[in-house]
Amino acid sequence: MKKGGPKKEEGDFKNYDPYILVREVHYTGTGWVQAGNENGYFLPEEYIDINLTNETILPQMKMYNEDYANTFLCKVEYRGNMKHDAFENEIESYYIIEWYPVYPVLRDTILPDWMYPKDFMTKQEVKKAI
Repeated sequence: MKKGGPKKEEGDFKNYDPYILVREVHYTGTGWVQAGNENGYFLPEEYIDINLTNETILPQMKMYNEDYANTFLCKVEYRGNMKHDAFENEIESYYIIEWYPVYPVLRDTILPDWMYPKDFMTKQEVKKAI
C-alpha cells in the first residue's frame, strides 16, 4: 500500500480511477466524509459520512479547523454499508488501497505557511498515519 506520495492535482485524478476524495471532519462520527469521486468534487452540503478501513489511518490534524482540512485522493475497495452508532442510517464503508494528499497540503501549525511545502506531506506527517 502506498502512503502520502507526491501531490495530486485535479488533472491527475483520472489516472487513479476508481477513487474517492475524502476530508477530515470533527464531529461525532467516523471522522471522515466523502467529498468527491470520479465525477468531481461534491458541494459541501453533499458530503457523505463514510467509514474508512486499512492497516493505517490517514493523517489527521491536531488543531482541526474545517477551513484547513486536507483532502485525500483514495483508491478504495467498496466494503458495503455498515451500521455506525453515530448515525441513524447505515453508511458506506471503504478499504483504502492507496492514498495521496491533494494539493495544496494544509498544516495545523502556528508557523508561517511559507516554511512548509504545499505540494507534499513530510515524512513526519506521514508517520502520524502509521
